[in-house]
Amino acid sequence: MLTLEAFPHSMNAASAAHVKTLITHRHVYSLGKGAHTDILMATTVADEPGKENKRVRFDISASDDGAARAWSIRMHLSPGEKVTNAFIDGVAIGPGRLPALHLEPLTTALAGTFKPFGGSDTRPAPLAGSIVQFHVATGSASRVVEVEVVMA
Repeated sequence: MLTLEAFPHSMNAASAAHVKTLITHRHVYSLGKGAHTDILMATTVADEPGKENKRVRFDISASDDGAARAWSIRMHLSPGEKVTNAFIDGVAIGPGRLPALHLEPLTTALAGTFKPFGGSDTRPAPLAGSIVQFHVATGSASRVVEVEVVMA
């Protein structure tokens, strides 16, 4: 399973750039091979004044060599943000499961135990926003993950 640590664009970044959608594009290469997978993260901010919400979309291409991969997508949210809806390949994640996907920050008493980029199920640092973690099943086809984020 490959872990993707994702930091969606902030609403302030979109406003400063005077755009509605910000895009990050990366390549993940197979060790010892030239094959790669393209990953695109697009963050679209609300058009309505006073609404602090955004939609984040991950497009994960099929690998050049046809290898099947599983993904753990860990979306680092800003403090106060929560995910309200999520879809993997067009299939909704039930609203009852969404709270379980939010990993809340460690308490300040546990700050000394924090390990950055600790992988799946690692909680965020004290005073940070929560992390929402999605597991995308093993497959060789392209994948799409869409997430709706609101300020709680």
